[in-house]
Amino acid sequence: MKAVTSHEFVLESLTSALIGLMKTKSFDKITVTELCEKACVGRVSFYRNYNSKQDILVKYLAACTNEWWQEFSQKPEKEFYENFWPSLLDEFKKQKELLLLLNQNNLNYLLRDHIFYCCGPSPDEDDNVAYIRALLAGMISGLIEEWVHRGMNDLPESLNIHSMLKEALRSHE
Repeated sequence: MKAVTSHEFVLESLTSALIGLMKTKSFDKITVTELCEKACVGRVSFYRNYNSKQDILVKYLAACTNEWWQEFSQKPEKEFYENFWPSLLDEFKKQKELLLLLNQNNLNYLLRDHIFYCCGPSPDEDDNVAYIRALLAGMISGLIEEWVHRGMNDLPESLNIHSMLKEALRSHE
């Protein structure tokens, strides 16, 4: 078992404290001072690691999805396309509490921005690839946002996500 460094402890404490506070209080009403007190860390530790409360959530989302993507992206092509959507939803289900809190606090844009950062267009791509990647990122973020809004129940089988993603991801290769 890996030992947790003091730096990792600070990050985990602030993340856990923020999510805990969001269960009982509006995100906008949570102060950095209150957050640091709940996490048992100093304000200097907060500002050494984060620029804002939103930054905590963005970095946490990135850590969760980056770990998943590192493993999932190594799958053979056929398995990748067949399992992309169920695997992604399973990964987001692990963060159900956080995603519902983001939705309740009108912070869905953090997830949307994260998805666009991960798979959206970049300025150096040609127009065709950029548009297809924008479509992919918009489709994923829109579907995830609606899924969260509806309580994160199972999606209907009639949605043929597999073929939609296969076409969109083909340009990502």
